[in-house]
Parts: sequence; structure tokens; C-alpha cells
Amino acid sequence: ELERLNRKFPSLQPFRNLNDLSVGKYNNSVYQNTLTYLRYVGDSFTRIGNKVSDEWDNFFISNRDEIRRLENMYGNLKLQEIVTKFYERDKSKILEYKNRLVQNYDPVYLDPEKRGYFAFRTHFFAPSKYFMGRLFDTFGFNITLLLVSLVFLYITLYYELLGKLVGYVERIRFKK
Repeated sequence: ELERLNRKFPSLQPFRNLNDLSVGKYNNSVYQNTLTYLRYVGDSFTRIGNKVSDEWDNFFISNRDEIRRLENMYGNLKLQEIVTKFYERDKSKILEYKNRLVQNYDPVYLDPEKRGYFAFRTHFFAPSKYFMGRLFDTFGFNITLLLVSLVFLYITLYYELLGKLVGYVERIRFKK
């Protein structure tokens, strides 16, 4: 997890004792260094969170009427409860899954990790998807994928490609 943390947040000072976090090298000094680093990371995230919270408060105060108007027009409390897992707040916010720590709250705000060049699978409420090394909005990506699939199926049906493929496979099978 510390390796992922170093990769995901390059602005943080990297943890220098990663190689010492093994059974043979682990001792009290490594423990103290790790504890100090985790406190540093926690303090850094708290500082960043407080700064963002202050910016949001200032924005909200200066635009309160417009935000309330938009919320009344377009807000959907039930949908918000679902995508932010509102009723699971008392459960664990972080889960361990396949030896990794995974965020279990507000999944709608969690951007996916890059996996592969053509990989675009994400968690259910992901706001964006990585594909071919670029980040795409989920809605636009899904609509594009749907339209490309529709064109592919139309061409397949128009030129009777499925029937031709079945006929080709049968000819190959009967030749043997």
C-alpha cells in the first residue's frame, strides 16, 4: 500500500524504507520510521482536506442561493443516498480486498486506477474510465461504446456475417 501511495501521490515525500518492510529486515527502527511516515501522510491529508473544505465553504457561502436553486431543480436525494452509500456510514470505510485497501464510501467520487491500455472496467459508480491511456467521462464513453456496438451489429446483420461464419465453420468441419 505504501508503494501505491507513493505512485498515486507523487507530491508526498516518498517512504524510503520500503525494502525494510519484510520479515527478515523488520525491527523496532523500521517500525518507528513507518509510524512516523504514516503520521506525516495523515497530517498531510488532513491539511489538504481542511484546505479543500475551507475552499468549498467559501464557494458555498458566496453561491448559496444558486446552489440551492440547482439542488431543488436537479437534486435526487434517494439517488445520492445510493451512490454515496449513505446507509453504510457506520460500516468500515476502508476494506481489504485481494491484499489491497479499497475505499468503501462515496464510490461515486472515486476515480478508477489505470490497469491496461485497453482495459476499461471500473467499479459500478465510477465517474470516469481509463481507455487507451486517456481518462473519459463514463456517460460519454458508455454512449460511444453502445453506438459502436450498434453499428457493428447492424453491419453483421446487413451482410449476414453470422450465417457466412457458420457456413464457413461447417465447410471446414466436413472437409476433415
